[in-house]
Amino acid sequence: METERYRIEGDVLIITEGVDFIKDNEFKGMDKIKKVVLPSTVDSIGNSAFAGCKSLKEVNFPDGLTWIWEYAFSGCDKLKKILIPYSVERICSSAFSRCKGLKEAVVPSTTWIDEYAFSDCDALEKVIIRDVKPVSSAK
Repeated sequence: METERYRIEGDVLIITEGVDFIKDNEFKGMDKIKKVVLPSTVDSIGNSAFAGCKSLKEVNFPDGLTWIWEYAFSGCDKLKKILIPYSVERICSSAFSRCKGLKEAVVPSTTWIDEYAFSDCDALEKVIIRDVKPVSSAK
């Protein structure tokens, strides 16, 4: 299956380079997807965009992503670890709620995390808060 916005290769959903946001409910309930590849151009992930993708195990969150909206990944039972880039300003309420398999979340200290962003994540063992991104010294 292929559109201008994405293509599916087996169980991998690849969003087209140039797409700057994932629409509300755009991939909701696509339960055969195991991996999502987001391009560097994506800056926000809409409400319930991937909600109910029960087989989803892996998402690459690109640098440049700024917002993850309500229920964006709610009910993604097989998602085990997320690494949020420094560019993310806000993770909205219930964005990762009911991710029953989520064990670890790594989030920058500068990211605003709304109440209930990780509600009902029964397996969540640790949330690592990273300090501000180090500045490289150019010579």
